[in-house]
Amino acid sequence: MNKIKKPEINSFPNNEFWDSLERIVNGLSNLIKNIISALNKLGIISYDLSFKIKMILSGIASAICVIFDKQKKY
Repeated sequence: MNKIKKPEINSFPNNEFWDSLERIVNGLSNLIKNIISALNKLGIISYDLSFKIKMILSGIASAICVIFDKQKKY
């Protein structure tokens, strides 16, 4: 007998959606970090301040990515 396959339901938001959001967040985080590094090299902000801003941004981006990762499972 031929088994009839059920069509896959393309639900939204799917894993591709969450993956693309993660890439966007990581890209924006890297862009801001690069801008901060450039400001540091130009002498506009100090190394300590730029380092703190980068650390805060890394933490925020990581937290957002964890939230997106958990949303994939629901």
